[in-house]
Amino acid sequence: MVSQSDKHVRIGVRDGQCVGINEVERGRKCGCVCAACGHPLVARQGEIRAWHFAHDVQSDCNNMGETHIHLAAKQILRDRKKIVLPAFHDREYGQEDEPDKEYLASSILCNPMHTDLCNEASEALFEAIEISADDILVEESLQGIRPDIILERERRQLLVEIRVSHETDVEKRKEIRRRKQPCIEIDLSKTPRDISLPELEGLVVGDGPKPAPRRWLSCPKGERKDVMRREGRKREFFRRVKDARSKLEVRWPYGGIGWDVVDHCPLNVYHGRHQIRIIDCVYCEHHVAHFGQGDEDLHGELTGRKDSCIVYTNCTPIKSVSKLGKYRGQEF
Repeated sequence: MVSQSDKHVRIGVRDGQCVGINEVERGRKCGCVCAACGHPLVARQGEIRAWHFAHDVQSDCNNMGETHIHLAAKQILRDRKKIVLPAFHDREYGQEDEPDKEYLASSILCNPMHTDLCNEASEALFEAIEISADDILVEESLQGIRPDIILERERRQLLVEIRVSHETDVEKRKEIRRRKQPCIEIDLSKTPRDISLPELEGLVVGDGPKPAPRRWLSCPKGERKDVMRREGRKREFFRRVKDARSKLEVRWPYGGIGWDVVDHCPLNVYHGRHQIRIIDCVYCEHHVAHFGQGDEDLHGELTGRKDSCIVYTNCTPIKSVSKLGKYRGQEF
């Protein structure tokens, strides 16, 4: 478990710069201060305990470790002028985002017929990559917002947020996305407070053996690719629905109408079978799609009028999920 104690902090601040415990003289001669409270620090470099910084006089300051890690992370990026950007998989930015209406819902993608579309959706749009910067701006105001780092490269800007105690707030994320400004967040919230400056460097830049977790808060390039890929999957899904050989209409057990599109359905619906469980269809390799209430217009567009379905049957509910295996893939 990560210790949140500030009693063994190994990064101090001297003349506005972060320094390691091995870079300074012993005791008060270190010339360091606490960036959180402003009080002087001493460098404890004894022979028994691990070397660390401590307040010169007793203090109730509890934020030295977090503050110094945050400052050191910004200093590392400013000095190294490079960073590893995370891979981009999908538009998973946070709860504040409105969900995309995706017709390839989980109830559709679980079907064997659409395994290829499901696999494609899980593939990264682009992999992690290391980039170098022409210039680094620290805590510079950018039209009303103040990111931790502004990385400038080839006349373009990338924003970097450093998370130590709190993640980037929702309103700031929304504003960054509204501006279509690329932005990543580096998560140092679980970083030990007694980490050394060289160890922190590999975490922040991302070129160490265990880089710190990082995610996209805004990625316009990835979003454009994601939209194109989603549209491609949607067109392919619609094509499969339109090309299905047979269509089956099923009434849900607790009211309401659902429409299932199937391809070469093996159920003997023409010979007296008038009770079909919806669970029989969902995991069947012949099942193409299900359209629930609210999807009437889409269903009509793709499959014709509702009364054009071959069979209208009553659906009896399955009472136990444990019975799922009994009906999955079964032919009648």
